[in-house]
Amino acid sequence: LRYKNIKEMAQNLPEVDLVVATFWSTAYYWLPKIKNKNPHFLYLYFIQDIESRFYPYNLDVKEKIRQSYRFVDYRVVTTEWIKNELLNIGFTSQKINIGIDLNVFYPRNKKYSKQIKRIILQARPKSYQRGFEKALEVCKILNKKKKNIKFVFFGCNEEDLKPFNIPFEYENMGLIYDSNKVAELYCSCDIFFDPSIFQGFGMPGLEAMACGIPTVLTKEGGITEY
Repeated sequence: LRYKNIKEMAQNLPEVDLVVATFWSTAYYWLPKIKNKNPHFLYLYFIQDIESRFYPYNLDVKEKIRQSYRFVDYRVVTTEWIKNELLNIGFTSQKINIGIDLNVFYPRNKKYSKQIKRIILQARPKSYQRGFEKALEVCKILNKKKKNIKFVFFGCNEEDLKPFNIPFEYENMGLIYDSNKVAELYCSCDIFFDPSIFQGFGMPGLEAMACGIPTVLTKEGGITEY
């Protein structure tokens, strides 16, 4: 079901057992209105990251995120890192392990030249926490030192990359919504590089490892659990 706005949702939501929020803005703005109309439902917040870190200089949003944790009956997280971060500000949560589909993410035959080493990077320039600008610095250094490498980006449109005037050759695969195609892309490369400043869990790194691809990852966040 789709609703035009929060008010319509609150008034017309059918009888359910559980209402789940998946991002701070839905937990902060939507849940209180739905809860006021339907106080007998159970409310859960599936917290996939420490979202206050997405806004390092916005104290108002940081406070709203902290308040959003109060509006639910249950808080579910995917890593001990998120669980401990919440505990540090006074909120308990239940960790439920997540995984990946090994019928999709598994080693496959590589069809590209063995002479050229392909380095794949999930490029998300609009999300500062994904560390794209730092990644470009690393790529520039590698490009100067090694002549037999090729950089492969995915996760953004070409328009998002234009402002950076990238000074080396790369291949941008754009936005990919098919998990099988993502797995094929991992398997066509030699190294997966994720320069994120932190990760709530870091699914791409785990997916690449399942495909048999060595990974270069930062050590901050839930990524340390694998």
